[in-house]
Amino acid sequence: MNRQNVMKWCRHFCEGRTDVHDEQGTGRPSVISDALFQRTEEAIRTNRRLKLKELHQIIPEVSMTTLYEVVTVRLGYRKLCEHWVPGGNLL
Repeated sequence: MNRQNVMKWCRHFCEGRTDVHDEQGTGRPSVISDALFQRTEEAIRTNRRLKLKELHQIIPEVSMTTLYEVVTVRLGYRKLCEHWVPGGNLL
């Protein structure tokens, strides 16, 4: 770390900061609105064989990477025999 950054952090700690973690709410806001979130889930429920590329054609305003994250992480779906199925244990 260069001298300028060290001085900046020293100033932050002198002003009362207690840790080095980012503050809540900093960073870029999400590009997925509730409406896009619902459209994504509705499209998957309508056709569980939908490929990610086809989903991107339905919802072109979001990148395929973001769609994949929404489908797998936030909605909890995963592919099983070419179908999107809710995540979790099968047993």
